[in-house]
Amino acid sequence: MAPDDDKTRTYVPLTKGTMVSHYRIIEKIGAGGMGEVYLAEDTTLNRKVALKFLPLHLCQDADCRARFKREAQAAAKLGHSNIVAVYEVGDYHGRPFFAMELVEGRPLDKIVASDRLDESEIVELALGICNGLRKAHESGVIHRDIKPSNIIVDRDNVPRLLDFGLAVIRDSDRLTQTGSTLGTIGYMSPEQVAGRAVDARSDLFSLGVVLYEMVTGINPFRRDNQAATLKAISDDIQKPLGSLRTDISVELQRIVSKLLEKRPELRYQTAADLASDLRRLSGTVPTISRRSRKRWFVSAGIAVVIFGVIVVGYVLTRHPAPESTRKMLAVLPFENLSPDPDQEYFSDGLTEELTSKLSLVQSLCVISRSSSMTFKGSNKTIPEIAEALKVQYIVEGSVRRTGNDLRITAQLIDANADAHLWSKTYSGTLDDVFDIQDSVSQAIVDGIKIQLTPDETRRLGKRSFDNPLAYEYYLRGKDGINKGSSEGAIRNGLQYLQQGIDIVGENALIYSCMAWGYWTLVNGGYAHQEGLAKAEEFAQKAANLDPELPDALAMLGWMNYGYGGKQRQAVEYFKKALLRDSVNESALRGLMCVYSYCAGRPSAAMRLIETYQRIYPMDSLMRFGMSMTLQYTAGDFRKALASYRLLRRTGYRHPWSELEYALTLAHCDSTQEAISVIDSCLSANPSNSLAGFFGMMRQALLKDEASAIRPLSAEARRGAQADFALSYYVGSLLALSGAKEEPYEWLENAVNRGFVNYPFWQKDLFLDNIRSDERFKRLMERVKYEWEHFEI
Repeated sequence: MAPDDDKTRTYVPLTKGTMVSHYRIIEKIGAGGMGEVYLAEDTTLNRKVALKFLPLHLCQDADCRARFKREAQAAAKLGHSNIVAVYEVGDYHGRPFFAMELVEGRPLDKIVASDRLDESEIVELALGICNGLRKAHESGVIHRDIKPSNIIVDRDNVPRLLDFGLAVIRDSDRLTQTGSTLGTIGYMSPEQVAGRAVDARSDLFSLGVVLYEMVTGINPFRRDNQAATLKAISDDIQKPLGSLRTDISVELQRIVSKLLEKRPELRYQTAADLASDLRRLSGTVPTISRRSRKRWFVSAGIAVVIFGVIVVGYVLTRHPAPESTRKMLAVLPFENLSPDPDQEYFSDGLTEELTSKLSLVQSLCVISRSSSMTFKGSNKTIPEIAEALKVQYIVEGSVRRTGNDLRITAQLIDANADAHLWSKTYSGTLDDVFDIQDSVSQAIVDGIKIQLTPDETRRLGKRSFDNPLAYEYYLRGKDGINKGSSEGAIRNGLQYLQQGIDIVGENALIYSCMAWGYWTLVNGGYAHQEGLAKAEEFAQKAANLDPELPDALAMLGWMNYGYGGKQRQAVEYFKKALLRDSVNESALRGLMCVYSYCAGRPSAAMRLIETYQRIYPMDSLMRFGMSMTLQYTAGDFRKALASYRLLRRTGYRHPWSELEYALTLAHCDSTQEAISVIDSCLSANPSNSLAGFFGMMRQALLKDEASAIRPLSAEARRGAQADFALSYYVGSLLALSGAKEEPYEWLENAVNRGFVNYPFWQKDLFLDNIRSDERFKRLMERVKYEWEHFEI
């Protein structure tokens, strides 16, 4: 072998005192996969520097030499206080090196491992890292290896980025082809894992992982092996920060969640956008430097003790603090005083929009529109309504619209004192409706004496529309979907929403409402494949336009829950929605369904039921959720039956609730009554897509094995295969009919799609015919395992 071919040959050793150009080696201070670092003295400028050399065994590898040079080039063009500076690039006896700024401090990974950082420190460090990335990205450099060990925090608590060895520089030759997965396992973005081309948003995802680790001390995606970690980055939603640490603000949780979105278009698009949110947050978080904290605590501690004595003495002479500081409020339906009674949708829409706006205020608990609407036209007094809804504050008002002229009257009432806190009339045109809504919202907040956070102020003032006509179509469309008791009514509402889109081009709120409209068609049994495709399309469009929109996040949760077969992802979307709107009806109900129906978690389901009941006390869907919880979580079919009967007395006759009612009747040995309910549903809705399942249930209850599956059309079977609930229904009904082979494919598909409610599998009488079969026993072992490992 020729000497030049020996890639391990020995070069001149780098020992103490060795001169490398005008740098004198002092000692070796570090080593990694792509470099060895030495402390050295710059004899020309009389300063300490760090010299990074390419490792000996890589010096004759052309790609490694090019990448090493690339690192120096990337860092050298980025003069910034949050990036370690590169002074010079050179070659020492065939060994490339570069001289860089010597930063005395600690790597971030060591800090995270040993210290519990408070929020002010996290935000301060995050802002510095973000500013460094912003400089890099604006200079055309993508780092591609953001991780705690590549961030050093100097003695002034300033974070500094280093190690640009994997960086991509705009307008330069690429070192790696698309399809490679360069990066550090656990910190790569989903697009890095997939081998796709990356941009600045990839670095922002990696920064999100770093921030998550700074808050919790753990990496959100690290698993037992590399393959599992890569899969987690691509598919798994991280545990919510709030479940791991309770002293972190909602806004910081939102920021991290947005950084960790799987799809780049849903993340922060630039480091500048992220920096703006971090700066806004830093203004709300008290900051005390680590250096002065100990001294501060000593002096502050004395003051706290004295103050505490005074406060305790004062409190003991007063009533104890209330259990909850959230103030309960209901917005009653605004009365339509317009000459045209068809303007009812407009007054109802304003009621709902005001309810939605006020729900963004964390210290307010706003009763749902559906519950408040039950008092529309009621003769009850304000104190009586307040007592029924368990609220202290009531907002009521009226709307008069004549042509383009608008007059809105609103008043805030303290029901406990039966006193008007304020009352005002707002006059203008339809063009002024958004200003009026903002004024009414702010007046209510001021009247109740609530101090808004900067984030709440921003969100309360955020407008989803700037075109009054598009807004009117939105209100008409939403009203049609909310009140739609038929396919025609819902589709009519969707047409209004499309007219709004035709005017504005794109709008997140309209898209979100369209997604819900198509989802309503699916759940009502009026459309399946078309409805699912449209619901997913519009939900994604809404989220792309506004990643913070709670309704869009909740809708994505439903898509993962119902027909995506990804219950854990559904849970995370629902939680993200609730992080932005703690009383979002769609997200609350979604979580309730997951916990009660899919996962069989009674305590978690009941907590949600209690929250739901407090906010939606008059809502039929709340009663439906309670009935399902009793049925699927507690397995108490008798109580569930009583709950379903109470629900039906309200006039609620949704096909899904009737299906569950019939199933519960059958479990309570009321077979004939169950068949009667089925026949009634089939008679009323023969073309409904759920009709086949009602027909199948009828045959199964009659133990007609030969024709049990016949009522299901080919389309219905395809739909059932895509849905965990319908798959389970088909499998369990086949088992009830006496079939021995057919149930397993359907039941296994239900498990694959997330139906792991082990307690219900044990209690479901429909499965008794196959329980002794070894295949069923093995299936139950899997269900039990999945159930035990379903994290909530």
